[in-house]
Amino acid sequence: MPLPYLPLPAGLPEALGGTTADLQRLFGPPLREYSQQVRDRQWPLEAKVVNDSVWKTVRLDPWEVIVLDSPVMQRLRNIRQLGLAHLVFPGAGYSRFEHSIGALHQSQRMVESMNRNARAAHRTIIPVRPSDEILLRLAALLHDIGHGFMSHVSERAMTSIVRLPGEIPARQMLKEARAYFGTRPALAEVLAGLIVRLPEFVELLRVADIP
Repeated sequence: MPLPYLPLPAGLPEALGGTTADLQRLFGPPLREYSQQVRDRQWPLEAKVVNDSVWKTVRLDPWEVIVLDSPVMQRLRNIRQLGLAHLVFPGAGYSRFEHSIGALHQSQRMVESMNRNARAAHRTIIPVRPSDEILLRLAALLHDIGHGFMSHVSERAMTSIVRLPGEIPARQMLKEARAYFGTRPALAEVLAGLIVRLPEFVELLRVADIP
């Protein structure tokens, strides 16, 4: 018997709430199953090293490995970063998954550069604390979690759809998102913001035991 869905975040406008419910039906069951597998593991999870073709050695902390191995992140392996460009430029075939790891690595370089410059200037307080560093790395890792098939190619198509699943007007959802998030996000960014707010994803972050 399937487990009941967890309560969605309170205070979501109508269209955002409906889209979040659709996302929960899609990602909720695999996320809960994966979280249970992480809980049941019999061995301590360790840091992992990724050998990236561009950035060479990228180190992932144990909690980042848990997030990266989740179903919502692994699906990015099948989403091309540059849409249809690989049909003309065969070397442009890398995925949003690879890009997300690269973004994490670049965020780390940025943090280290800021802190190094602060120490060189003999400042008593470093700009980026360890807790903020963890948050920035996770934000970089998750920033593309809402992308769909062929990235921006399908995003433009979905934005022009009159009604999304659940009879939700696409333009209404984007209008609500601008007010809710206080910015003008693209559709993939709206979906990313809703996915990371899913109670099943929040539970995964708890299971990952992020310090």
